Amino acid sequence: THQPFWKTIRKAQPQLPILIVSRPRNSSTDQTIRAYRRVIEQTYQAALASGDRLTAFLDGEAFFPQGREDDCLQDFIHPNDYGFHLMSERVLQALRPLLALRKE
Repeated sequence: THQPFWKTIRKAQPQLPILIVSRPRNSSTDQTIRAYRRVIEQTYQAALASGDRLTAFLDGEAFFPQGREDDCLQDFIHPNDYGFHLMSERVLQALRPLLALRKE
């Protein structure tokens, strides 16, 4: 359902910047989460292949420092204040160039 959802949004809003974000990594990221990430990345690759410059991918695996994931999570799954802070910094870094493209 991921790629059809992206296509629906893109068809309705051709100039809308879209940031596709995968789940944050935790200390026990399993195969199911990795499979979800592949689906999300495939949607992004399809966007690129179609020439879409207003879609970007932010890999949730990069939100938290390697080996320090548990410092960023309150229950080993959900982000704590520090985790949300790191996530917001990375989202902002990814959004700025997308929003700049829209102004062109």
